[in-house]
Amino acid sequence: MSGSIDRILATFRIMEFQQYLEIAILVFLIYKIFVWFKDTKTSALIKGIFIITIFVSLIQFLNFKVLSYLITAALPVVAVALVILFQNELKMIILKLGDRNVFSKIFSQFQGNSDSAVGNAVVNELTKACFSMSEVKTGALIVIRGADPLNDYISTGILLDARLSSQLLINIFEKNTPLHDGAVIIENGRIVSATCYLPLSENLRIPKTLGTRHRAAIGLTEIVDALVLVVSEETGTVSIVSDGKIEHVSSEEEFASKLNKFFEKDKIEIDDNSVIGKISNAISKLNAKKAK
Repeated sequence: MSGSIDRILATFRIMEFQQYLEIAILVFLIYKIFVWFKDTKTSALIKGIFIITIFVSLIQFLNFKVLSYLITAALPVVAVALVILFQNELKMIILKLGDRNVFSKIFSQFQGNSDSAVGNAVVNELTKACFSMSEVKTGALIVIRGADPLNDYISTGILLDARLSSQLLINIFEKNTPLHDGAVIIENGRIVSATCYLPLSENLRIPKTLGTRHRAAIGLTEIVDALVLVVSEETGTVSIVSDGKIEHVSSEEEFASKLNKFFEKDKIEIDDNSVIGKISNAISKLNAKKAK
């Protein structure tokens, strides 16, 4: 055993600075993955893979020939079994690693794909709709797109492409109507789809008092940078969900303030006289005409 320890220490002595840096980056990435999926079923899968990787590496480093042979023979079967048994968890990992794309946030400013371009009118309509439904305890689930695309979720519902208004939202979520079940998705100040299905969060710390709407809102915002508005059918409570966190809102002023912050957070200051500025202004005018 002492000989194995001496080999490990000797390996560290001959390592170069770049190799230490690579190890530090790897440790940081592993740590971030654990943080992202803490308290979910996916975290158990990640921990299992991490432990197996360490065990296999240790066996090979110590040159245990019999165990190395058995592990090498079993690894292909284990890998296929993991993919089959944990396909949903693996999909979640890939989605999580691929979100928060910086370039999509930048380009969305010039393509008119972000809700950050909408005006105070949209905030007012959403505020009126949510608090009107809150008074009569009408359940609602409203998704506002950020920079990340929502095409996979839009396709699960009924396409509307309608101008946003509080009256239309209230009518959609009215009980016993064809469109009331599921989520409404909003892009560029327009209702693009209704009755959409959202992924439910697997966070084990979510209180049992929160229903399916809240769990779906949390689940979506764990994957993409959308903002989700929830009106509870049981209590009439209005909530805002982002980044997998839920926050209850008690007043219309607080609600409108948080919406404005969401729409403004990703804006990039551009000189109106520059080429990019002129293109951006032209696109904004076209979006305004489309919204009318």
